[in-house]
Parts: sequence; structure tokens; C-alpha cells
Amino acid sequence: MSQRAGMTTDRIVAAALDELDDSGLDALTMRRVATRLGVQLNTVYWHATGKPALLDLMADALLTGCDRPPLPPAWPDRLRVIATRLHDALLSRRDGARLLEVAHPDGPRWHSLIESLAGAATTAGLDRTGAATAARLVVHAVTGMVRDHGLGRTTVDDVRLTFALDVLVDGIAARVPASAAQRADDDLARRLRPPPPATRRPRGSGRPPPPARPATED
Repeated sequence: MSQRAGMTTDRIVAAALDELDDSGLDALTMRRVATRLGVQLNTVYWHATGKPALLDLMADALLTGCDRPPLPPAWPDRLRVIATRLHDALLSRRDGARLLEVAHPDGPRWHSLIESLAGAATTAGLDRTGAATAARLVVHAVTGMVRDHGLGRTTVDDVRLTFALDVLVDGIAARVPASAAQRADDDLARRLRPPPPATRRPRGSGRPPPPARPATED
């Protein structure tokens, strides 16, 4: 069996992320990934046509779980949870933020992340264009924060992240017309409202009345 037949794209991406941890983004090469896997270079090229394509796959894999359910129903909390998971995902790998900046991810995890963030902004009352812009703004803000402080998470990072997300949430809320904001609040209240208690009908209720007896002559 050829090396190519026993290899998968997921295995190559996982090895590339491990190589990223060891070598950093600048030193990462297709040949280093092949050496780590113990395969020929053309096996890696079979799954990724070059380093840019490999970086795209790596960036998409890095976003795994950022918008996994369950998510809070209130849009500010939902946005904060997704953004915090993104923050942690980028911190989990050396040069994770730089990877997301230089790559052009177009995989399912990237699209799911953007749709989830945009969905939170839509729930707030923004139109589709505004929500899409807000989603990318959140990603850029979080990515920039991680790039600035590098690997590892500290209490100071948590404070900065909380402040940045508060500013983003307040900015989205400020762009929402009052009527749309009220509709969003009403919709959330309806979803959080407990269902009415079930009522038991009296025995025999719902049964058809017995047929009338025909009149008899005396």
C-alpha cells in the first residue's frame, strides 16, 4: 500500500499544527510536515497544493469547537462565549493568531464561526450586512489581542478580553434601532418563559354525548 493511501488530510493538518508548535509559523514548511509524518513530500502535496493551502486548512482546524452548543440564548452572552473560545483556541497554538491572519480559511469551521457571530448580531437587531461586518470585527479584535500578548493566558489577558468584548457589545447595541432592540428583548423573553402548566380535563370531557333515544308512542 502506498503512503498516500494510508494518509488523510486530518492527519496532515494535525501534524502541521504540531510542527507549528515546535518550529513557529515562519519555519513551517511542507517538507518539515512530511518528515514529521515519515512520508514522502508528494504525499503532503497530494492533500495541500502548497503552504498557503496548508495554512488555510490549519486555520480552519484551529477553530474547532468555537461555536459548539449549547450557547446562551441572550445575544451578548452568546457573542462573548464564542469570542472567548476563539481567544482560547488561538492561544492554544504557537503563532495561532498569526496563522489566522495570514491564512484565508474557507472551511466549515470558519463559516460556522462567522455565521454564529453574525447570528448573535442579527438577534440584537442588526441587518444582515451589519451583522456580517460585526462578526468579522469580533474575529479581528480577538486575533489582534492574542497576537499582541503571545502564547499563554493570564489574568490581565482576561481583563483586557472582557473589556474589549464589552466595548464591542455596547457598540453593536448602539447601532440597533430602539424598536429592533425591543423586539429582540421580547423574543428572548418569550423563549425563556416557562411553558404553562398542563391542565387536566375532567373525566369524560371530550367524549361525544350519547345519542338521543328515539321518541316512543304510548
